[in-house]
Amino acid sequence: MHIETGLPTRLASAKMHSSASAHHLLHKSPVNPLVTFSRIPVSPANYTLQSTDIEILTRVGIMADNLTRFENLLQRAAKHKQAAEWELAENALTDAEQLCKAHRFPNQAQNQVRVLLERAEVLRRHGKFKEAIKSQEEVIKSKNVEEWRKAKVYGELGVNYRHTDRIEEAANAFQKHYMLAAKLAFEMDAEVCRSTSNLGIARYQLYLKDTSKTDLLQDSIRLQKERISRADNLLNDLQQTFAQRCGIDKSLAAIGVNDTWVSNWSNKLNMWKSIGVSRIVFSYLADGKLDLATKHGKDAVEMTSAPDATWADPTVRALSRFSYGYALMRNDQAAEAKIQFAYPAGVLGKCTPAIALCKESSDENRVYLQEVIRSGADLAAYDEVGYSALDYAVFADDLKTTTILKNALASQIGVDKQVEELKMAEIRKHFREIFHAQFRPILQDGRDDCIKTLRAKYSELLKASDSGKRKRFDVFRLVSYRDFEDQGALPRWGMEDKLAEQFDKIVKATGRDPFVIFMSYRWIGRESDPPIKGPDSADNYQYRRMLNALDQIRDYHPKVKAEDMYIWLDCACIDQDDIESGRRERGINALPIVVAQCDAMISIVDKEYPQRAWCAVETMIVQTLKESSSYHHWYEHKLHDADAREEWGALSKGPAQLERFTKPSTMRLTVESDRRYIEFLERQSMLLGRTGAKS
Repeated sequence: MHIETGLPTRLASAKMHSSASAHHLLHKSPVNPLVTFSRIPVSPANYTLQSTDIEILTRVGIMADNLTRFENLLQRAAKHKQAAEWELAENALTDAEQLCKAHRFPNQAQNQVRVLLERAEVLRRHGKFKEAIKSQEEVIKSKNVEEWRKAKVYGELGVNYRHTDRIEEAANAFQKHYMLAAKLAFEMDAEVCRSTSNLGIARYQLYLKDTSKTDLLQDSIRLQKERISRADNLLNDLQQTFAQRCGIDKSLAAIGVNDTWVSNWSNKLNMWKSIGVSRIVFSYLADGKLDLATKHGKDAVEMTSAPDATWADPTVRALSRFSYGYALMRNDQAAEAKIQFAYPAGVLGKCTPAIALCKESSDENRVYLQEVIRSGADLAAYDEVGYSALDYAVFADDLKTTTILKNALASQIGVDKQVEELKMAEIRKHFREIFHAQFRPILQDGRDDCIKTLRAKYSELLKASDSGKRKRFDVFRLVSYRDFEDQGALPRWGMEDKLAEQFDKIVKATGRDPFVIFMSYRWIGRESDPPIKGPDSADNYQYRRMLNALDQIRDYHPKVKAEDMYIWLDCACIDQDDIESGRRERGINALPIVVAQCDAMISIVDKEYPQRAWCAVETMIVQTLKESSSYHHWYEHKLHDADAREEWGALSKGPAQLERFTKPSTMRLTVESDRRYIEFLERQSMLLGRTGAKS
């Protein structure tokens, strides 16, 4: 059996007997790439097109035919314009405009603008100024017009205003034409400025491959000089042409030039200049000009470390330190070079030269990295977002750099600690993949079922064929509020009647999505008289406070039913005694991910709570998470009488911002060996927050 369709143009005569003919048709016809063909299966050899398939192909054919006719009409209008046949040109453009209004016309908004621009010019040429002005004003109001087109429109509009004696409006349009053209020229000149240094460093790298080609080296020096000079000229132009007019010339605001635009370009140009100054160091060193190299290295450091250098990217700062240190070392000033390589000495949370080199690893940068290592720089340091040099190498799957760093760390901190650092780097890699690649897009979507989707995604990731995450992170476990209420004490992992259940099993059994509360509290067993091993006192004080808090949380969430409330608490949901080797660590590793999957956190606050490392890191996580999400809630349970032994207190929302000048990793711990976990979680919290894009 075959089916003949009434498809236009090439599709009209197509006879389709199987998927092969459909496949041929789809790939040979002039169709819009935005059309989805998923409804037409192409794998079964004996497939026969259905009526719905024919409808789709018909629609595709019509769209393709309309687009071809549209382009032909624009070409016809252009020929009529060349021959000064304005009426015929207008007719062709009117027909094109009608075609463009068709349902699902490809790139409809942009193509409508094209027609309006062409039509306005034709109307002006045969004296229809008012109609031309109407078309041009319509284009100006459109949000789908590229700036270069808009610049042309302002020029044409000014001419039409002038011909109709609207001189003030003409002057205003010409001013916008002038300033927008100047803005576009400035931005293109800035791109030339950017390209010079990039081309220069490429020339330098080509020279390194064949040092007999000294012309490449000289060209690299010339190009870096050009970058520096162009950046200076553009900064001056930015000030003279734009910055001084902001707030005075109203036409600037209309074309998007304001204080923010000026500030952004000032930041970019200063950074590009400093990069050029830093890069020329290497070319000068290769050319044997050690004094010039050292001078420019020092200049780069001074530029990026100046008090007003708020534009300086952390990576650029660190690389400027490296270039200066490298020049000093080549100039036999090893002690001074070491100071630059060690930047910032003794300070955590700042990008170091070693970290910067590992962010953009290459054979060249590995050579430089080994120079930094030989100087004795601290390789365990981490940057503003909690990553070390090893973290960046592991995250990039860069085995060469990872091997270099492993060997160096073994010498610096010992083999055992090096193994631990590598393991933590792999965990952070998985964490980043989970939170940044999977969780963050869900959080930013603004969906009402955000937390439900996060839970489903985490479960999916742990079930995936990649077992790496299963080895590093534990499953999501919860205790039902009803079971917790009936227990009479804090449940423990090792109890015979273990209450914690896997999230997936809870959902499968109940058919509902639970409202999950994360309990943040101090373990006070050792403060009992006599001391006991465990999270609570003999009189179950923390348990009683939790019950009081849970009673009140329903006032904030009245639609939540008691049977849908579940609790996450460490004593029940983490294998604290590590009965299965490695499970405690997996539970701790997952802590930030657990918090992200909870609807609320309740902090059981007392006098000691703010000073305890575990409590501090949990509140840090929820605070940082709240920066990225409006779906998570944080409450504090504070006693009515802090000196009494009663559990009664008030539940209130946690502070919008938490001021803490002490890092959780430096706070008090009951078990000192937990400090490495606190350090890990502290760094993960840094990754949860907003981070600026690298320039």
